[in-house]
Amino acid sequence: MKSIPEILCDLIQIRTDPTVQDNSEMVDYITNYLRENGIIFELIPNPDGKMNILAGINVGGLHDISGGIVLSGHMDTVGATPSDWETDPFQGVIHDGQVYGRGTMDMKQFIAVVLGLLPELKQISIPIFLAFTCDEETTVYGAEQITRFLTENHINPDYALIGEATDFKLCIGNRGYAGYQTCIKGVAGHAGNPSLGTNAAYIASKIISKIEALNVAYMPQGTTLNVGVINGGMGRNSIPEHSAIDWEVRYQNRDVLKNINAEMNAFYQTLIKDYPNAKITINAAETLPAFERQAASRITQIAKSLLNTEEFEISYASEAGFYQALGMDTLMCGAGNSKLAHAVNEHIAVADLGKYAEFLIDLIKSVKP
Repeated sequence: MKSIPEILCDLIQIRTDPTVQDNSEMVDYITNYLRENGIIFELIPNPDGKMNILAGINVGGLHDISGGIVLSGHMDTVGATPSDWETDPFQGVIHDGQVYGRGTMDMKQFIAVVLGLLPELKQISIPIFLAFTCDEETTVYGAEQITRFLTENHINPDYALIGEATDFKLCIGNRGYAGYQTCIKGVAGHAGNPSLGTNAAYIASKIISKIEALNVAYMPQGTTLNVGVINGGMGRNSIPEHSAIDWEVRYQNRDVLKNINAEMNAFYQTLIKDYPNAKITINAAETLPAFERQAASRITQIAKSLLNTEEFEISYASEAGFYQALGMDTLMCGAGNSKLAHAVNEHIAVADLGKYAEFLIDLIKSVKP
């Protein structure tokens, strides 16, 4: 059987950056390992046809299971420009005790460790689920598909570990993300006769001002709002019939998001009264649930005792909130320095791969009932 660094080099050579439209090569590599170790799995498709993988260790089937732990990581990476690198980013290179290549840290290292530990994981007598997603760097549909599969098949693990690189520190929370597009339809007309039209740009400007006001109000609490794209209009001499605003909320918890949505909906109703000929449509885009800090997390306390390290929270979104939303005691902890994520010459220490493998085994043994 290959060593963990060798498996990681294999994974790096299988490109899963945004230029790749089909992730079947990566899926085949992982599922071959699962088959060789007698581990059952299910391929769960994304809307774009790429596949997510859910595998079950120490279970008779992927249905009607209570207890155990999910080990979750993503197969995809961001892109890389080879001319910027000292090594080929899509060829794993081991040099001076480091593995170099795109995904060494974010986060093919986690998949390599898990695959390298399959024989040992089979010896720990609790259900262990492996969740490998295909799109964390883009749409993040994969975690949603996998957690839906868990729900529909009555699989209820107690714990979830997301193996994102944290330099062995314990990430216990991150903000959620909600993206929206607000579309305004007014009445077109000539700028010389403004009373004959309904200016969609004027309505859009009021909505943007409202979003800015909410951002000012909520920012001290750690929640932010942002307008990223504004579209509409045909020329300065025309009253624009259409306008659209792409905006987002990065929120701390579900209650905060509910409050913001309620405030925005009430404001839309006011605008409709002020502009009776206008129509306002709100389209929800991506939604990532917040990973909310838990007061008494058993998995965090166990990990802290094993690693003697610190807890922290991050401002960006992750897949952790999907598992927590199903009631799992959730933790994010992985090998590798997150500052190297998406960076040139991304690398991870071979020694850290071994340290993380030991931690993973000790953690899973410790969460046994």
